[in-house]
Amino acid sequence: MFLKRTGTGALVGSALWAAPQVLTAPAAFAAASNDPTWTRRFPTTSPTPRIAHAMATDAAGNIILNGGAGSTGYCGDTWMWDGTTWAQQSTTTSPTPRSGHTMDTHITGNIVLYGGTDGTGYRGDTWLWNGTTWTESFPTTSPPPRGSHAMATGAAGNIILYGGVSTSGDLGDTWIWS
Repeated sequence: MFLKRTGTGALVGSALWAAPQVLTAPAAFAAASNDPTWTRRFPTTSPTPRIAHAMATDAAGNIILNGGAGSTGYCGDTWMWDGTTWAQQSTTTSPTPRSGHTMDTHITGNIVLYGGTDGTGYRGDTWLWNGTTWTESFPTTSPPPRGSHAMATGAAGNIILYGGVSTSGDLGDTWIWS
């Protein structure tokens, strides 16, 4: 399935095997999506200040934030933004604290997280967020460990990973999560 935003802010999804369906975005997001400027929000609760964190949109239209690095070190927390409020997610398993990792949403609706650094080296692990919990995936073949790479969902709904940096230097390789 692939998703695209309509002029009303709704997400429209379709797949080769199913009729298109409309997923409704949270009302606050839908209203803000037609605004051509940045609008600052002041939620009562939010993640601590950080850099090099990762964010992706889940199947329900919420934004999921994971990790990063802040004044106290590497972060390992997961937060959900529903369009108006940040809420920290409590999970029994989760990726180790890291920064410089990436996340994107796969055709399955799962958010895929890959790589990053934990301060001792680059990570080469893959994690899946299903909307409520993280599960580590152990694919037969994986990209080498890396950080500061980019990921995006392609037209076929698969995630494309490109580049980054590793202990051996800059990377220019392409990988597909399917």
